[in-house]
Amino acid sequence: MLDIESIQGTDFKIYQSLSGEQILVSSFTVACGEARLFGTGSISYTRSGVKLIESKKEQEFQYQQGSAGGNAMRFVCRRIGARGW
Repeated sequence: MLDIESIQGTDFKIYQSLSGEQILVSSFTVACGEARLFGTGSISYTRSGVKLIESKKEQEFQYQQGSAGGNAMRFVCRRIGARGW
């Protein structure tokens, strides 16, 4: 789920439930003009909010229409008025 309150320019967060016991918060940034999506880190929490694992690994993801990241990217790029979105 895209956290629309976390959007700052081209940076945003996506929340995902993992196995019903954990929540994964992934941070992203996009380059709308180049249709590029970059993961900038993630944190895994228990349902009660205890941090389990934090990763600051950065990587590029292939834009995939219909995926959580792709849908979030489209939303963010449209929100900032990027051409072609």
